[in-house]
Amino acid sequence: MLRQTILLATLVPFLCLTLASADESIGSNNVQPGVTHLGVRASQLVSLRGTGICPGFPSFSGMTDRINPDGSIRTMFAIPRGKVLVVTDLDWSAESAVPGSRLVVRLFIVNASTGVGIQLLATNPVAADSFGRVASHVHLTGGIVVARRGATLCAEPEVPSGDPGFDIHVYGYLADAG
Repeated sequence: MLRQTILLATLVPFLCLTLASADESIGSNNVQPGVTHLGVRASQLVSLRGTGICPGFPSFSGMTDRINPDGSIRTMFAIPRGKVLVVTDLDWSAESAVPGSRLVVRLFIVNASTGVGIQLLATNPVAADSFGRVASHVHLTGGIVVARRGATLCAEPEVPSGDPGFDIHVYGYLADAG
């Protein structure tokens, strides 16, 4: 009986402290109004589609079309003055690849003014299924920062043969360049 009393006396303050902490965390909300789970306003989120030309590399796809929240497309997206683009995710798919073939998408930053100075950011190889379809999502945990001037975000689809009809999207958000 003495052991049970000592154990209970030891646990009661701990349980009360734990319950009080849980109650405080439930009641508090650290998220600011109008801010997403990424810590930025929804207006700063960016969805880009690869359809443009990449300077100096015509086989690459420039990530130049912004998909607006209403589904419309704004061509020739440019990073606004005083901002950088932080890329957080890459999605891609292909519909008519050779079944079982290995397809690769590489994400690059290319110096837009010279067309050289390629910097490889991410590589994602995936095998096509038995119908020749492939889809992949790459989460870039640390984020990749793309400057406003002098840089173009490009993707290179690599396929063993033919054109499998790639669809490439990048997602991220705009942040202060400071």
